[in-house]
Amino acid sequence: MALIGVDFQRGRKDWLYNAINGHSASLAIGSFLALVLLTILGQNVAALAGYALLGGAVNQADMTSPAGIALSAKSTVIGLLPVSIVVGFAAYRAAALRQQDPIHALALRWPQLGTGGWAIVLVGFLIAVYLINTTVFLITGINPQEFAPTPDGVLDPRSGAGTVEKVIADLVDEPFLFALAIPGIAIAVPVMEEIVFRGAFFSWLQGTRVGAPGAIVITSGLWAMMHAVSAPWLFVSLIFLMGLVLGVLLVRFGSLWVTIICHCLWNTLSSITIFLLVTSS
Repeated sequence: MALIGVDFQRGRKDWLYNAINGHSASLAIGSFLALVLLTILGQNVAALAGYALLGGAVNQADMTSPAGIALSAKSTVIGLLPVSIVVGFAAYRAAALRQQDPIHALALRWPQLGTGGWAIVLVGFLIAVYLINTTVFLITGINPQEFAPTPDGVLDPRSGAGTVEKVIADLVDEPFLFALAIPGIAIAVPVMEEIVFRGAFFSWLQGTRVGAPGAIVITSGLWAMMHAVSAPWLFVSLIFLMGLVLGVLLVRFGSLWVTIICHCLWNTLSSITIFLLVTSS
């Protein structure tokens, strides 16, 4: 592989995104909403199934107890892997409706960035998101430590961390369950979310009056709002800003693989950071 690929060189001067979604407005919006609902339904089913498999009695009284809430949260996070695979496959198939080429509709062409180009993109992405997060914390005057998960995980009311972050902290002392959860968090969820939000729906949106800038903002907002149930509002805001960065990278280099790999890298490093924080405390 070349050190600096042709797409990286072209992407420095031009926007390479050229995916086309020929779906009608009703089909594009309907498919997107169906995938979101499928995700929510799948997570609820995973929570109930995992709750029973991990030793809980499936009844409302048990699930609302502190131990039941923790067990339900673990079940949901562990279930992210199969749920994401199902939703991701459904999103891929939905992109093929009306005899479309899903590779083109989803912008899944592999980009020719070269090893050096990939390194620049990934490091640049991490630096950009880190600077955005740091700036937000400085402007708001909020101490980032307030959002750090602790070994008490979901049962620690003092931590402002999101549910997923708290569950990762909980699972550090349960190696088998931790090993089940990480592939979903680090790989399956990013792939599914990118296909759903910055895949076919993005390609349809950018072909409307809102154009690429509007598609970046709208999909980033929708992606961030999907996390509002399990994450504090500050995290939702940071996720929105990270979505803007991912959207720019998508349009710049014209490939969903760029956002998928950046997203996977971020989730992986976040999980490793939580693991190190918990084990060192």
